Amino acid sequence: MLRILVLTCLLSSWNSYATELVLYTHSSQNESFLNEQKALRGLDGGGHRALLIELVHMIATKVNQPWNLTHIPYIRGIRELQNKNNIVFFNVIPRDQNKDSLKWVGPVMPITFSLYESIHSPLKITSIDDAQKANYICILRGTLVEQTLQKRGFTNLFIHSSYKNCVNMLIKGRVDLIVLPNLSVYQQLITTGLYGTEVRMTAVDVLKEQGYIAFSKEIPDHVINQWQESLNKVLKSTEYSLLTNKMLPKKH
Repeated sequence: MLRILVLTCLLSSWNSYATELVLYTHSSQNESFLNEQKALRGLDGGGHRALLIELVHMIATKVNQPWNLTHIPYIRGIRELQNKNNIVFFNVIPRDQNKDSLKWVGPVMPITFSLYESIHSPLKITSIDDAQKANYICILRGTLVEQTLQKRGFTNLFIHSSYKNCVNMLIKGRVDLIVLPNLSVYQQLITTGLYGTEVRMTAVDVLKEQGYIAFSKEIPDHVINQWQESLNKVLKSTEYSLLTNKMLPKKH
């Protein structure tokens, strides 16, 4: 009887912690929507970020995590992870500053950060060093791209809080280049008709990394292991293959 009681308490503790997790994502306004239940979900054909939302939803379902996903700015998500003990935030690239101070599940998706230019005033750059000739390059605040370019000696960085604003600044001629991840390109450029008419990708990649789901340091290891095991199973499933075809827009 005592053994049964102990096991019941352990299971209760396991599940109660999972239900207290708070889920956040970022930079996916155009790729997501609120359904009839006011739950944030990925938009069909929305691109990589829409796919990522649905991937995490599949994992959350398997681990019995209530779906309470909210969209917040990237830099706020990092602060939430550091200041609270129950946060789940994606998509995040582990950095030297946070690699050991957080816990990680993944990788969930490869990320390539490339330079984009205005089609009306192209710089015709062929290397990352050529980008130093630009007056300004708009990048997202608090990211590994910012760290990488600063280490390379870039002094022409315009640091902003959203990719959307960077795109608008490029179109208006306020910056010469912007850095976008492949996770944002389709919905923000191609499906809005901007790609090829206002903005185009250069041949220069700034960074290639893997994205992860980040967890507050205080979240128990058994919860992290449960999420990782579920992710591994989902990525190998037929259901995920079908989801990929559904979420990624077709190239024409």
